[in-house]
Amino acid sequence: MTLLAAHAHVVVRTPGDAVILVRRVRQGRVYYIVPGTEVLAGETPGVAAARAAATELGIEVAIEEMLHAQTFAGVDHFFFIATTNADLPQGRAIPDHDDWELESELDGSYEIVQLQRRTILAHDVRPWALARRIARAR
Repeated sequence: MTLLAAHAHVVVRTPGDAVILVRRVRQGRVYYIVPGTEVLAGETPGVAAARAAATELGIEVAIEEMLHAQTFAGVDHFFFIATTNADLPQGRAIPDHDDWELESELDGSYEIVQLQRRTILAHDVRPWALARRIARAR
């Protein structure tokens, strides 16, 4: 049996109390996810989360803490909150990925957006348990 590599994700907090998310449109549905990547051998999930911010958002971040962890489709996912001093990207597409596990993930579009943290629960942020943690984060 092959073990699937864990994934690490990053929620970047802005100085204006917003968070950077990815607006996902697929088959007419709109929802929000956070940037993430596979954890490489010898890498911690926190380091992988920072790498995801650099690769997908083009910014360097400081990881603050892990907000949430869950297993989905047999893969452990770790979600971290981070801050940055960089100019914050918005409205551009996420680069193509080479680590998708499901062919269906290639459908639709991915766009970087900022959502105010106080409104996060009014949006379809996935996973839902992460949205609740983002809303309560200090």
